[in-house]
Amino acid sequence: MRRRAILPLLVVLLLAAILFLWDLPHQNRQEQREETALQLSKLDPELVDTIRIHQAGALLSLVRHQGHWWLRSPVDERADDKASSGMISALCRAHAMKVVQSEVDTTALEAYGLGGIRRPAYWIELIEAGQKPQVYWIGRTNPSDEGSYLRVGGRRDVLLVRKELAQLARTSFEALRIYDLFDYTIEDIPQIELHTDRASFEARRNDAGLWFTMGEHPRQLKRRDLYALIYDLVHTRISRYVADDVSDSVFYSYGLSQPVMDLRFLAKGDSHRVRLGNVDERGVNYARRDEERTLITISSKLLESGDKSYEELLETNPVPLNYTRLDSIRVIWKTGEKVTAIPGYRREWRLRPPEGFKGDKESLLVPAQNLRYGVEELKSDSHVLLSSPDQVHKFLQVVKVRCELYWPDKTVAYDIGWRKDEEQNWLHIIGDETVYRIPRDLFFRLRGALLSVKLIDPDS
Repeated sequence: MRRRAILPLLVVLLLAAILFLWDLPHQNRQEQREETALQLSKLDPELVDTIRIHQAGALLSLVRHQGHWWLRSPVDERADDKASSGMISALCRAHAMKVVQSEVDTTALEAYGLGGIRRPAYWIELIEAGQKPQVYWIGRTNPSDEGSYLRVGGRRDVLLVRKELAQLARTSFEALRIYDLFDYTIEDIPQIELHTDRASFEARRNDAGLWFTMGEHPRQLKRRDLYALIYDLVHTRISRYVADDVSDSVFYSYGLSQPVMDLRFLAKGDSHRVRLGNVDERGVNYARRDEERTLITISSKLLESGDKSYEELLETNPVPLNYTRLDSIRVIWKTGEKVTAIPGYRREWRLRPPEGFKGDKESLLVPAQNLRYGVEELKSDSHVLLSSPDQVHKFLQVVKVRCELYWPDKTVAYDIGWRKDEEQNWLHIIGDETVYRIPRDLFFRLRGALLSVKLIDPDS
């Protein structure tokens, strides 16, 4: 009896399994059809090289050229690669939320704002090289405000897509413009020319990272101030694009014919220029980049960095370095005597005793003030830039003392001496081709400070 009862059940289960397996390919095909219907495009974003967005009579056109995106309409300039690629990727990989109606006739499309007698106000063309355009027709927002209607190319299916996707058809070309003033790093800029009401000079950076004015009598400039100016230059962003195709008279009205700052620079072999004019109501400067006919505004911080007098920019300390992390100082006299001082507690310095020293170790303490006079307060009232190290040796005829400064990551050494035919004292940084003139009163104070760290044997 049990076998007879189980047998019909097994037959029913077997028939159900056969029907399920028979219908499975049909279900898969149906799901694939639905998935295909919801997928807007099979375009590869990496292969799309042109996009045209028609916006109620206006045209926004983008073209990929040599790996970068360019705006071709309504302006002709480089576009922001990241913003452009992001928009195109979103359009190529988008899916519809659902199919509202399939195989809609031409007259019914008008009800969705998708054509018929008239074209929609907004439509998008995506083009791969050598291929026909893929068109998205953008229709009305649906009554429940959950999305917008869309039709792909010649297909007559009405799709519902997210409003964010439809909003891409209303993208402003302003959102695709580049807002970095220049695409360089500080190291890319070895030469500048600055003109303001307070300073006017050309300067070049040497291999040691020091800045000198260009001309017959070069002067060293403060590295920190030049670094701050160039840092602000490469990090400045455009606040807004005010107008395109601007005439000279318009530039004049915004103060750009006689700018408050005119900064030219060389970067990677290319010459550039930025001019700053009047200040707008937001407190930023109107500006002009290179010879472009576009009026822009940028932060006034760039003007603040360059708003220093020429005298303020001149370097007066020939060794403009941080002394707080010094490991040791060694002074080498003309007689051959070498004295090394190392930092101790409470801003005291201690002389490193020579081998066999038997004197009182307290005599090895050096007041911090003496070394501060010896290395921190060097000032120069002028300098001479020579053509080679050999010229330095000929110029600095008598060397009295060498001072070596040791940091954890660098060493700086300089000689102090004079010329036989003049009563001038000079300082030369080893490895540099510049000699600095030191005022006589400072030289004698410096000499006295260094003499105070000479190791004197108390038994002598």
